[in-house]
Amino acid sequence: MINDQGCPHWYSTLFITTQSRNSSRAPNTSTAMLAAIRQLYTWSDIQKIDLEGRFASGLFLRESEIESLRAFTQARRGTALDKASPIEARVGRRKEDVRATFQNAETRVKSGTQYIRMTYISSYLQWLANRITDEVAGHIHPDVSKRIESATKSLRIRRPNMPPASRVSARSGLTEQAQAILMAMVTPSSTINPFEAETQNRNQLIISLLLNLGIRAGELLAMKVSDLDLQRNEVVIPRRHGDPTDPRKHQPVAKTLDRRLALSNLLVDQLLAYITGDRKSLAKARKHSFLIVTHQKGPFQGMPLSQKGLTKIFTKLQV
Repeated sequence: MINDQGCPHWYSTLFITTQSRNSSRAPNTSTAMLAAIRQLYTWSDIQKIDLEGRFASGLFLRESEIESLRAFTQARRGTALDKASPIEARVGRRKEDVRATFQNAETRVKSGTQYIRMTYISSYLQWLANRITDEVAGHIHPDVSKRIESATKSLRIRRPNMPPASRVSARSGLTEQAQAILMAMVTPSSTINPFEAETQNRNQLIISLLLNLGIRAGELLAMKVSDLDLQRNEVVIPRRHGDPTDPRKHQPVAKTLDRRLALSNLLVDQLLAYITGDRKSLAKARKHSFLIVTHQKGPFQGMPLSQKGLTKIFTKLQV
């Protein structure tokens, strides 16, 4: 997050560095954390609450403020509620009667999204309150620690209930018939192949790798030629969070531990043909080792394929 002077926001940057990055969490997790923290500070600006100043004086969020924050975490990004409109709370006779007013249900996010936001915000608030208290007093008194824990716990218990997983709506893999149709569509020179000739071999390889290895999109995009052992018909799926050689703005990464997978003879043949043929013909592709590259003419030709580029491939297959 960047402050008004164009510099990284001190406490949120410190929190992400010490609590997320140093814990080897995925970059996407850190991004989600920062998005939640951004919403916390948007809310505090609207409510004219100086969080750092409040914690430095030994005061923490009141119950009505916690309820207002809970309501604000329902706001969908980009809506009036998220950007500027204050959250007006109706204060009843009891604190638990406090409820935020929303004008339109379309401005609300799903309960799962709100749950994650509130989890990250409560973690940050507890860390921030403890950090500032320690900076001001030089130590954290047990009574103060209990009050901080009580305030953040009050936010956590307001998280929405997560609905049980539904077997009916659960995602499932393609049927054998659907897989056969998909492979027929990406076969080079096929009459139903929707791609330009220069990308047909690459796109067939992409589908073959995903179907045969069962890997995630991020794992595919992070795969390097050096991960392949084509003599042993094997490939290593590594974790490379924060890879300095990856030029992409949003680095694709593996979510699971490193593992070694077997390659079929057909996959080995497709890999060899792509590496020594289409990929080798692109000048920029010879300057890095990422396997799947961009073939579209322009400044990014030969560079590692982005998540957005992969999405475009599947969007075209769905049409």
